[in-house]
Amino acid sequence: HSRISDYRRHRPGRRLRHRRQSRHGTFSAVVTACREETGRAPADNRFWRVLIAAALAWMSAHAAIAQGTRADYARSASYAQRMRGKVFRARVIPHWFADGDRFWYRVETAPGKHEFVLVDAPSGTRRAAFDHARLAAALARASGRAVKSDALPFRSITLDDALQKVSFDAFGKRWSCTLRDYRLEEVSPPDSSSAGRNTFEGVRVLAEPRSSSGDGQETSVRFVNRTDRTLQLDWIDRSGRSRRYATLRPGSTHDQHTFAGHVWRLSDTRGRRFAVVAATADEGLVVIHEPQPARSAGERSAGDGAAPKAAATRRPPAVSPDDRWRAFIRDHDVWIEDRSTGERFALSTNGTVDNAYRPEFRWSPDSKHLVTMQVERGQERFVYLIESRPDDRVQPRLHKIPYLKPGDRIPHPRPRLFDVVARRAMPIPEDLFPNPWSITRASAGARTGGASRSCTISAAIRCCG
Repeated sequence: HSRISDYRRHRPGRRLRHRRQSRHGTFSAVVTACREETGRAPADNRFWRVLIAAALAWMSAHAAIAQGTRADYARSASYAQRMRGKVFRARVIPHWFADGDRFWYRVETAPGKHEFVLVDAPSGTRRAAFDHARLAAALARASGRAVKSDALPFRSITLDDALQKVSFDAFGKRWSCTLRDYRLEEVSPPDSSSAGRNTFEGVRVLAEPRSSSGDGQETSVRFVNRTDRTLQLDWIDRSGRSRRYATLRPGSTHDQHTFAGHVWRLSDTRGRRFAVVAATADEGLVVIHEPQPARSAGERSAGDGAAPKAAATRRPPAVSPDDRWRAFIRDHDVWIEDRSTGERFALSTNGTVDNAYRPEFRWSPDSKHLVTMQVERGQERFVYLIESRPDDRVQPRLHKIPYLKPGDRIPHPRPRLFDVVARRAMPIPEDLFPNPWSITRASAGARTGGASRSCTISAAIRCCG
């Protein structure tokens, strides 16, 4: 009350008023309003003290309502989890055969259920990749475990080109089934020296944990613990902090919903690291048998990859399978270097700042064709968020986030196919995707028909409008 009395008696006390308002803005506003209405400050008047308290309580309640309740925020944060598993048969991730005409894919059909589908692209037909009921019965007899035909205990298969045999991993073993009579037998890994090593499919293996990045496509990764220890699964968020998501007991399996670019770490209860992977647009599989081996600094600098081989032996994506060609971007265009002679030449000439080629290359198996993406730049719009209390410093941190609004021009990606040997572009009709939202997993394949050879291209395309 003495501070309020000072405010009333001393006219030059504006500095005090501003200090007071900066600390308790709402309270000072009420005091000022009272003074303007009555010509005096509330001071010790009991009536005014009660009125001010009631006004503060009323304003606090309305501010809480305007901001939303804790339940409102919890409901918003859990939206993705609550909506998961509501849509099925929505994704096709093709696994092409060598002829470039056929591919198989796995599709979710219901909660916890899936099937494998075989597609013949030239004829436009699709059918079951095999008899799911007969395979489930054969696997149940061989393993002594219960197997459902609409929920087979594996997510990936290997089909031979003649469609005579299918191989897969289930119940900790490798199996091979002849599709003529559905005779199932257990087989040894191709390289017995690699038995027990970790398996990575559809993920990028990282040498060290790093922050998750990107707002990639929705996907999932299956983690299988084949060790005799309990493993802990942590997500590394965008700030580099780890968040516990699951605990895998020995022999257990965990399916983790995630997004492309998100990083996951598996470690035991003592902190020993067993694997660090980044999810991709493809469905992933991580089978852990042993801890992650230590790598030299030179191997780490070689980059990340999708296979658990030493990084120093991996071929960069820009290099062709036969190691003859290397693709790169110069002045927004695609260039090729002949690694045997050092000659360099341009494959494209239409790249610009606003319509540039990306350094993302996919080679055909015969090293004669190359697929990359040309992207017309979209509109730029951002929102800014202030992190008031960062964990690593005292000062607030400003975050800049791309945020397009309805009607804004989005980036326009288009796949581009090149014949490297002939040094020319091969036009791709765009009538099926004139306005794509995103194009991912573009790849090139060689097709052989009699004495002629051509090239096929596949990609996952999401369109809008």
